[in-house]
Amino acid sequence: MGKALRNTLLRILVVVLALTAVISVISLRMQHNDLKEKAKELEDQVELLQDEVDREKAELEHPFDEEYVAKIAKEKLGLRYPQEIVIYGNSGN
Repeated sequence: MGKALRNTLLRILVVVLALTAVISVISLRMQHNDLKEKAKELEDQVELLQDEVDREKAELEHPFDEEYVAKIAKEKLGLRYPQEIVIYGNSGN
């Protein structure tokens, strides 16, 4: 094998390796950006869930009196007093 052919093959190998490295770097950069975005979404979800946990904790600390029981029965179970009249409308309330 001639020296010129060996040099040409070596140059081709270097170019192929350089292109592989560039493609790998680009791919890793894209994965990094995707993971950063996913991490931000998960942090936002954690914040929302922490707010919900805080609300639930506050509700648990509320005194367990008749007014509280009536409120939970209405909100969670949809129960009403016999004398109450429920009016459904389009206002969203």
